[in-house]
Amino acid sequence: MLWIVLMLDAFSMLVTGYTTPFSIILTVLIGWTVAYGTLYAVGSPNVRPTGRTLMAGLRHVGFHPVSAAREETAETPETGDRGRRYFVTLEDARRWTSRWSTGSSRPRDSSTARGAI
Repeated sequence: MLWIVLMLDAFSMLVTGYTTPFSIILTVLIGWTVAYGTLYAVGSPNVRPTGRTLMAGLRHVGFHPVSAAREETAETPETGDRGRRYFVTLEDARRWTSRWSTGSSRPRDSSTARGAI
């Protein structure tokens, strides 16, 4: 929506003669440079959910988690940086392996299931 408003404003300024195409392009390039420079200088926020968020999310969807422990796994070329894995124990003693990435849930065997969060 914002880009549409900016395009309409730039078009109206161009048609009325208040600006030139070069100045519009230069303004956009300066804006992008400042934005990416700020992102580089300040850094981006950590968007990975915490263990507390995992527990709250599981409770929200109807599970009853008792504990969660982070699984330390070696990063391999085929897995890359796919997020954190947690072993979650539920009240009925089932264990789930949860990964902080999108995907579908499917049972590994009768007592353990792998869920992608």
